[in-house]
Amino acid sequence: MLGLELVADFLERLPTIHPKPAISILLNGIPNQGYDMSTENALRAHQTFGPLVLTNKIRYSRLLVATSDYTGFATDKPVPYRLLLEAEIGLIADELAVQWGI
Repeated sequence: MLGLELVADFLERLPTIHPKPAISILLNGIPNQGYDMSTENALRAHQTFGPLVLTNKIRYSRLLVATSDYTGFATDKPVPYRLLLEAEIGLIADELAVQWGI
């Protein structure tokens, strides 16, 4: 939360940017098993940041790990679960479009 507070304060103090950028919070790298939701629940309950947390999130995937032998989109890799990752990213893009009004 401290990091979010620092970023929000920094953005508010930028004198030359009008309008201020919208903040959306994406939870990513969520483990597929043994996930402790206490931090997520605290974030969603936060008075300022809670409404900014996206409903959809990205689970941990090795497809998103950068490697020196591959350049391109993670969802282009011909491996299992890429379609699941592609669907998660699509849901996030749709949610952001609604949240940002585009």
